[in-house]
Amino acid sequence: MLDDEHMSTYKWEEAVSNNWDNDIQEDESGRIVNVKLQSLARGQVHRRQINESVRRGLIRYMVFVLDCSASAAEKDYRPNRIMAMKSASERFILHFFDQNPISQLCLSQIQDGVARKLTDMSGNPKVHLERLRKVRVTKGVSSLQNAMKLAISALRHVPSYGHRELLIVYASMSTTDPGSIEDTIKDVIESKIRVSIVCLNAEIYVCSRIAKETGGSFAVAVDSKHLGDILREWTIPTPQLREQCSLQTDFVYMGFPRRVVDATPSYVFDGKVPSLSCTAYVCPRCHTRAAEIPTQCSTCTLQLNSSSHIARSFHHIFPVPQYEEVAQNESGELYEPTESLVEGKVLTTVPGDRNPNPANEAAELSKIGAKQTSMHICASCSELVDSEPGALFKCGRCFNVFCMECDKFVHESLHNCPGCV
Repeated sequence: MLDDEHMSTYKWEEAVSNNWDNDIQEDESGRIVNVKLQSLARGQVHRRQINESVRRGLIRYMVFVLDCSASAAEKDYRPNRIMAMKSASERFILHFFDQNPISQLCLSQIQDGVARKLTDMSGNPKVHLERLRKVRVTKGVSSLQNAMKLAISALRHVPSYGHRELLIVYASMSTTDPGSIEDTIKDVIESKIRVSIVCLNAEIYVCSRIAKETGGSFAVAVDSKHLGDILREWTIPTPQLREQCSLQTDFVYMGFPRRVVDATPSYVFDGKVPSLSCTAYVCPRCHTRAAEIPTQCSTCTLQLNSSSHIARSFHHIFPVPQYEEVAQNESGELYEPTESLVEGKVLTTVPGDRNPNPANEAAELSKIGAKQTSMHICASCSELVDSEPGALFKCGRCFNVFCMECDKFVHESLHNCPGCV
C-alpha cells in the first residue's frame, strides 16, 4: 500500500490534521504558544537579507490589474472574492506609495474578456483609491492576454530609468484569449516588463509560467489575510542583478514646485482633469498648477516631487543593517564576549573567566554585570526580552539589543536604528 501523505504535492492532498495537535505546544515556563506563528514571524524577519550584489529600482511604473470577471463573485473569500480583493488592494496602494513615494501606478480591471484602464499612470494614491471603491460589478470571463497587451501599451512610453511591472490579482481558473498568448509573452519579455500574478483559488500553469519567464513572482493566496501579506511583499522594490542591468547612471529631471494658497479657488490639474482648488503646486518650468504632488506636470511632463519624497526613497539604497541574533544560555548570560577598555587596553571577558587585571576586577565585573542586565531590555520598546531562542537581536553598530517585533518594525517601517540615532 502506497503512502499518500508522502506523495502529496498540494495542501489539499495532504491528510487532515488538527492544528491543536501540531501547532499548539507548551514551552519550558509552562506557557501555551503557537509554534507555527512564531516560526512564520521569525521567517519574515530573516527573509529580509540584503545582498550587496543586488540593486533595487527606486522609480517604478506598475500596472495593477484586478480580475473582475464572474469568478470574482464566489464566496469562498468572506464576504466574496471581489470585496476581499478591494480590501487588500486598498491597503496595497497605500503601502506602495508609502514605500515608493516617487513611483507611479495605473489601476486596471479585467471584465467581459476585455482589460480596461480605471485610472491613468499617476503618483497620487487618492485617485486610485476613489476609483477602486467604485468597482462593484463582476461579469463575463477573464483574459490574461488582453491584460498583458494593456500593460505593454501603458508602459510603452516609460523612460529608460523606470522599472516596468505588471501585477495581476487573478480570480479565474482559466483564460479566454482572442489570439495566441505565446506571442504576447514574447512581446512582454521584449518590453522588459516584469509580470507577477497572485491567484485566489489554485495554481494555474499558464500564470506560473508567465511569471517565471518574465522574471516576476507567482503566489496562491489561501485567505484574505494571506492575500494582503502577499501584496505587501510587492511594495518593496524588486532586486536586479548587476549583470542583468546597466550600471550607467542617467540624470532624472525633477521639479520641486512651490506651494501657494489663494483666497479664491482657481483651476488646477488633478492628474489630467482640471478642477477648482485654493491650494496649488506651481511647476517651476512652465508654471502649470497641480492639485497634489508627487505627480507629473500635465503640460511639460516634468516629475514634480518634494525633498521629503526623495529622502523617503533612500532607505532602499542605504537600508538598516540586519541585526544579529544573540544566543543565551540557561542562566540568561550572553555567549558573545564583552569588550571593555581598561588603562588603554581592550580586555575580552567571557562569563566564567577571571579578569587578568586584579586591581580593577571588582569595577570590571560590576560594569559587565550591569551591561548584561541592560542587554535583556529592548532598546526600542523598553520591554524585557524573552530568553527563548530567536527572540534577541543586536545591532552591529551601537550594540543595543532589540526584540523580534522591534527588529521587524525598524527594518520594514522605521528604516532607522533607534540606538544609532
